[in-house]
Amino acid sequence: MSDDKTSDSDSLIDGLDFGVGATSIHGLEDFTDLIFWIESNRNHLPIKDLLSRGYISEDTQDVDALNILGSSIGQGGKLFRAGNLQENDKRSALINTWVSLVGNIAEKRTANPFEKASFTKKWLLDFVKISQNPNKITELSSVLAEIGIILVIEPSFEGLGIDGVVSVNNNGNPVIGHSVRFDRLDNFWFTLLHELSHIYLHYDSISTPIIEDFESHGEDVVAIEKEADYFATNLVVPNSVWRRCDVIRKQTAKSVTALAKQLDIHPALIAGKFRYEKNRFEMFSDMVNEVSVRRILGV
Repeated sequence: MSDDKTSDSDSLIDGLDFGVGATSIHGLEDFTDLIFWIESNRNHLPIKDLLSRGYISEDTQDVDALNILGSSIGQGGKLFRAGNLQENDKRSALINTWVSLVGNIAEKRTANPFEKASFTKKWLLDFVKISQNPNKITELSSVLAEIGIILVIEPSFEGLGIDGVVSVNNNGNPVIGHSVRFDRLDNFWFTLLHELSHIYLHYDSISTPIIEDFESHGEDVVAIEKEADYFATNLVVPNSVWRRCDVIRKQTAKSVTALAKQLDIHPALIAGKFRYEKNRFEMFSDMVNEVSVRRILGV
């Protein structure tokens, strides 16, 4: 390696803020690979978004990008595995950046120790009732931190095309990243409940982040995704109730509202469940679009 190239790499490394995620970097070779990865994917990275959100500055773009993406190296490179999503080079770069950004933000958050025994189905059923008041979504991060789960709400990048991610940090705390991909209350809650279902069902086997793209779910959905989907939809409405409810028979806004009142949840969640399961997306549009999640969250 020439002196000039060594100098360039050293100057970038010297400028890094080695925080929690960087303490376990497992070799400069991997970190140098990251430098070259950033360089080769520069045209695919969401630089404008990162600048506008204040995560990087104009004068120190490379160093700032390394600080964000370096959290992946600090966790054994886990965040660079994007699963079997359909993707091209640009989307892969966006996914790597967004998931790494979520991990980087999560490192700075505090939460109680996660005790799986306390994370019960009853706790989840009570948690869903918060949906009755849409404005309370601003409090969900604090509620989840109490039980040891870190929630990072980070808006999507154009072309990202994923809804969320769930992982487990080095302290054993589950970390959920939510992209607020669609500005609807039913989608916000289903994404969150799906990730919480993964934690409930699969906590012990989440060795790498599970990245969600619900639009790409087809017949070949892997088993753990089907399990999380099934569990999450049952948190909204138990199957035993759903099979016999008036929503299925009458398909009216009045029946949706009545069931929501019975279950102490927001009607948009029931409307969204019906639209998705019956593939009737023309139904209950006013109900699911009534609340702007992004406006409430200020994102």
